[in-house]
Amino acid sequence: MNVYVFKTSLQKRDVKFVKPFLEKYLPFTKWNIDFKDSDRILRIESQKDISAIVCNGINELGFLCSELE
Repeated sequence: MNVYVFKTSLQKRDVKFVKPFLEKYLPFTKWNIDFKDSDRILRIESQKDISAIVCNGINELGFLCSELE
């Protein structure tokens, strides 16, 4: 299992938009968002490389998202 970490512009109120996307395109993953972190870190556990799917999808929803290394 790999853990992917993303910097986002998400706010708590935005989860209602992001959650359906993550559930549809990444149904077998565990994820959480750290709103206390200034970078609003999104962490996702997945066996597949999901970086492009996550960044493209969240950006298309109108939020900033970039993978942290």
